[in-house]
Amino acid sequence: AERLAAGPDAAAPESVHLTSFPEADASLVDRGLSQTIAAVRDLVSLGLQVRTSAKLKVRQPLAEAIVAVASAEERARIERFADAVREELNVHKVTFTEEPQKYVTFELLPNFRALGPKLGKDLPLVKQALSKASGSELYAQLEAAGSITLSLPSGALTLGADDIQVRLAAHPDYAGSAPHRHVVVLDTRVSDELKREGFAREVINRVQRARKTMDLEYEARI
Repeated sequence: AERLAAGPDAAAPESVHLTSFPEADASLVDRGLSQTIAAVRDLVSLGLQVRTSAKLKVRQPLAEAIVAVASAEERARIERFADAVREELNVHKVTFTEEPQKYVTFELLPNFRALGPKLGKDLPLVKQALSKASGSELYAQLEAAGSITLSLPSGALTLGADDIQVRLAAHPDYAGSAPHRHVVVLDTRVSDELKREGFAREVINRVQRARKTMDLEYEARI
């Protein structure tokens, strides 16, 4: 009241719309948290891709999502947001593994577009070397070190992530993501209980759409 009686504050800006945005303080950014959130968003995106490729509607609950991590430290960071992942993917639980080969098989191929101009006639030798090696072992090496090394007649050849294409085939009863930074595997088995739960969600969704079409208020009882 005293401030109002004293008149406008001389130090106040003329208008908030004529005021510049404050300068960002980069020192306040939590880089570790930002990286973790980016990883969590990546996992959710991959999980939704798995649902789409396996033709599993998002409203159909599933028993489990399995997330492959490189270390216990990475697991601890992501597990902090496991409830959000579980909700977004509509699964009953989220578990973690450092052995994705239990659920999927990896096949590594040369990225022909990237390697063709660099290797020329040696490109078929790279393809042959990749096919003879264990895809799971090479993938683990690629994830850990960011590159793999092949032995060719001309000598050792180091390939980075951009030089490699990774194909993934899930074991029976599972569906997996096409991996880049992470691997997400969904248990595709839908029990009778899960079917009923999915049916209930579908009914709720259709009732809500009908309410919207009839222009009924949220509080209106029907």
